[in-house]
Amino acid sequence: MSAISQKSISGITSITTPAGVDNQFTIHTNNTSEALKLDHAGNIHIHNHVNTTGITSASNFKTGSSNLHSTGLTVGDSFVHSTGINIGSNIKFGSTGVITATSFVGDGSDLTNLPAGLGTALSATATSPLNKMYYTNAVLGIAATTTVDVPASASAAYTQYADINIATDADLIIADGDDLIPDVLGLADFGTFGGGTAGRLRVSSISNHTANGAPTVQHGLVVTGVTTSTTFSGSGASLTNLNASNIASGTVPTARLGSGTANSSTFLAGDSTFKTVTGTTINNNADNRVITGSGTANTLEGEATLTFTNSGSAAQLNLKRSTSSNQEAIFYYGSSNLEIETREATGLKLKTNTSDRLTITSDGKSYFVGANSGGFHATTLPNGNTVNINTKTSNDGLSVIRYSSNYGPYAINIGKSKSDTIGTNTLVANGDDLGHITWYGADGSDFNQAAAITVQVDGTPSNGTDMPGRILFKTTPDGSGTPAERLRINSDGSYYFLGDSSNNTRLRLLSDGAITGGSGANDVSLEFASGQSNNMASEGAQLRYDNSNGKLHISTTYNSSDADIRFYTRTGALDSESNLRMNIMGDGYVKTPSQPSFRATKSGSTFNTGGGTVVFDQNQHNTGSNYNTSNGRFTAPVDGTYIFHYYSIYQGNSGNELWDFLKNGSTFAGSRMHFSSGSVGNNWDNITNTQILTLSANDYVEIYATDHTLHGGDWCHFCGHLLG
Repeated sequence: MSAISQKSISGITSITTPAGVDNQFTIHTNNTSEALKLDHAGNIHIHNHVNTTGITSASNFKTGSSNLHSTGLTVGDSFVHSTGINIGSNIKFGSTGVITATSFVGDGSDLTNLPAGLGTALSATATSPLNKMYYTNAVLGIAATTTVDVPASASAAYTQYADINIATDADLIIADGDDLIPDVLGLADFGTFGGGTAGRLRVSSISNHTANGAPTVQHGLVVTGVTTSTTFSGSGASLTNLNASNIASGTVPTARLGSGTANSSTFLAGDSTFKTVTGTTINNNADNRVITGSGTANTLEGEATLTFTNSGSAAQLNLKRSTSSNQEAIFYYGSSNLEIETREATGLKLKTNTSDRLTITSDGKSYFVGANSGGFHATTLPNGNTVNINTKTSNDGLSVIRYSSNYGPYAINIGKSKSDTIGTNTLVANGDDLGHITWYGADGSDFNQAAAITVQVDGTPSNGTDMPGRILFKTTPDGSGTPAERLRINSDGSYYFLGDSSNNTRLRLLSDGAITGGSGANDVSLEFASGQSNNMASEGAQLRYDNSNGKLHISTTYNSSDADIRFYTRTGALDSESNLRMNIMGDGYVKTPSQPSFRATKSGSTFNTGGGTVVFDQNQHNTGSNYNTSNGRFTAPVDGTYIFHYYSIYQGNSGNELWDFLKNGSTFAGSRMHFSSGSVGNNWDNITNTQILTLSANDYVEIYATDHTLHGGDWCHFCGHLLG
């Protein structure tokens, strides 16, 4: 045998034994004892235990006469395989871990989770006190239809569960002759602890066990809550608190209706007791009197001042004073209206919250009273006093409001028929008053008119739709109590503005053919007159538009050459001469006293500008103060067209002299004038020029002259005027 030292094992990758009878490989411990042998057939012989980490695979393991191979383990006559192990014919170990047996014999104290009648132990340890204490879930759920059918030898089925909850699609069927007792231990919190049979069923419907009829409740049924049923049958002798009004037919015992004795002389009172019928006396009873209470038991009163009558077509309620033999006021429904009528000379009052709101007096006047008006008072104005509102507040008045998307509102309508008979329609005549609106003021003793609006017929109306009218506006002058006409609007659209009655001055606006001197239809004229004549022949004035030619006429008809037409602007006292801007005189002359204008001259005798501005240093007139005598300039006050002129004499022979109009310091087209004279000598000649210029406000104009001899005094001037 060849030996290999342990120290030389490193680096060996294979070991081959020599051929021969001793063709084997052994491993020995340090005491030369054989521990493992690999023989020539490939079998491994181990002389002690095998300790293996991981999985060891083999075609078969065998010990003694037992074979452990791929199909299972054979132990004696028993075969252990994948489907379980059978031990004799009683004990079987299934693949699911469940042990089944025909019976278990012996001490079962170490068994856990047994569904015993007392419940499940709180501990699986046999030595623990909790092992002798048990619990049961509160609800036993029944998810599928279940039938309770106990053996004939048993008296009933029971369960320790307090609640049995039956699913909606499940049934719990108790077989005929059998009983099911829930909560047999009496553990329910709604029962008596330890008393038992306090369980309950929780179901949506109950029927007999074949589900085709009603169940039988043997010893009565106690219901908490409302019980609803299609019908109730049987004796109802023990029912209480029945409402007799809900009983449609049948006889209800008197005891159920009220207390007391029911007979022909009693009645059931509102307090559910039977009262005895007693007699009632009506005092002062008479035909049609309204019966009222008297304050005394069993006694009524016939009211002499309050009666009710019915003629068959109309019923009426009548009121009268005790001292009156007639009906003072009646309420009745007439032919088409509810009417309130008094039969004596008395008024009618309507009140709210004890305060007067409307009073109608016996003479037909009505008085409306507002909430803060101060109460009723019969004060009226002299005229138009059928409807009155007497008040202390500005909120009281008459309001008429109409709400409409396509039509204007009505307000106050006043009409007149020329007849004394109400309801008739008689034609009114020209000049008739149709109505007034008048304002009054208290003068310390009574009320007087301050102003009025009157509408009159203006022309001849005809049967149909023709009703010409005019409106007169009147005011009362100081010191009078009667309004006077101030403005008249005629049916043709013309206006008359009338002055004081002392001078009869008048302003009128006319149209069409009514115009004095008018030439055609649709002319419009504004006329001023001091008389009542419409022809404006004298003492008047007219502003007229002539529709035939589009001309505006301004004229006076005052028979005097002093009938001027004057135009003023208000910068001081009204109509003062200082404010007069244009005056068209009666004889045709036109004056514009405020038109900008000036004329200036040069003081002294001969002078020479030396080639510069000619300063005319003396104003002969200067309307508007627009010419400056210090610098010789005229400054335009407004935009417009102006005319200017200068004149002067000169002396000495001249070859090429120049005079210029300068506008804002510059020449312009046509502004220059040259002159030459070699024979003047000590004599005098003259030069003159006129210009019409368009100026803007603040433009200025001056005169320039070259170096030559000129002459002042009466021999030169510079002037200008605003043309327009």
